[in-house]
Amino acid sequence: MSHRVKIVTTLVASPGMASELEGLMARHARLARAYPGVLRWDAWQDLGAPERYVVDQLYVDEPAAEAYQASEIYSRFLSDLTSVTKHQEICCKPLVL
Repeated sequence: MSHRVKIVTTLVASPGMASELEGLMARHARLARAYPGVLRWDAWQDLGAPERYVVDQLYVDEPAAEAYQASEIYSRFLSDLTSVTKHQEICCKPLVL
């Protein structure tokens, strides 16, 4: 059975790099949202720790998430992230509740 895939990524800007990280996320969001199978690519800033961000991604299914993660767009984004942040990614599937 096919199901949607959610990926939640926590990003912590390196000292003095928050505005660069925000610019990188803004540029990447436009590309990611246009990619086939991407339903959502949103970034949120932590109210209590402004150097911390959460990226909320939603894909139509697992093959779409895998295709996006294998794309040049995503590869470039990850490469650019290394100079401005630390990140942790969590990949999830829905629970039947």
